[in-house]
Amino acid sequence: MNMRSDFKSAEKYFKQAAKIFHARYGENHQHTRAAVRNWQSASAQLKKPNPS
Repeated sequence: MNMRSDFKSAEKYFKQAAKIFHARYGENHQHTRAAVRNWQSASAQLKKPNPS
């Protein structure tokens, strides 16, 4: 199982979710903020050196 590609698709998914929530609820809605936090943390995980 490749963690890096999992994070890559998680990042893509959360980014997409953030866009959808933003369009539907506006940027200050809790769902939007949660989605943005999620993809930012996925992307931070992605940038960490791989502990293998």
